[in-house]
Amino acid sequence: MPGSEKKETPVIRNKMMDADERIFRNLESFSKVQFVLLKLGTLCNATKSHLFSEAECDTGRVKDGETPIAVNFSLIFQPGLSLLKDIRDGKKKTLPNHEKSAIRKLDEYLKVSGQHEKCLKKVLRRQQPLEKETVTVSVTEHLLGKLAAGGSCIINENVKEIVFCQCGCNERPVYSYTGIGHQDVWHGYTDIVFESHDGIPECIATTQVSSLSSSCAILDQSSPAKRPRIEGKAELQIYLFPSDS
Repeated sequence: MPGSEKKETPVIRNKMMDADERIFRNLESFSKVQFVLLKLGTLCNATKSHLFSEAECDTGRVKDGETPIAVNFSLIFQPGLSLLKDIRDGKKKTLPNHEKSAIRKLDEYLKVSGQHEKCLKKVLRRQQPLEKETVTVSVTEHLLGKLAAGGSCIINENVKEIVFCQCGCNERPVYSYTGIGHQDVWHGYTDIVFESHDGIPECIATTQVSSLSSSCAILDQSSPAKRPRIEGKAELQIYLFPSDS
């Protein structure tokens, strides 16, 4: 039937690998994204024993005179953007195994991203109150875990309930110890820990469900004892923090 044929996604081809064209699309546009620099103030309780959810620290913008200083996304993530541009333009002749693995993960994810998006929407757009644990598992199974450099990640075991993914796939992530910090200063449990390509923890992420903003944000190191709920649809924001490992 006319018009019934499925459109194929364009592919970037070179001697090293074939990859989904969407990985390399609009790379130059990232130079328009900027991060404002912040400086920590003196009103900070980091030297006292506090959970991350109790952390307090005032901040201010770093300025040049009266002008706030900002840094381009493309400068901070220059190695990754340069890699993608070189592959797109055929300038890369060889790739280390971990870089090949990263491109393959992006390629594999994009091929089934539509299904993962549907799964996330099933969970995040439900009308009943949305639990923190439900959001964490869903985002792990259908986004962050699929892109983890080391191929695996763990979820904080100190939760009030061990849950399966609620989208219908019934995937159960790996729960384990995710404590960071020191009990004499800031400390607590991050919700998700990712492995690097070297097999050591590299990034952390946490989820926060806010009843005030009706949003879900992977940002705050909140205490397992404090589990706010939200009503209605949820908007998801993701922030990753590289560790010093």
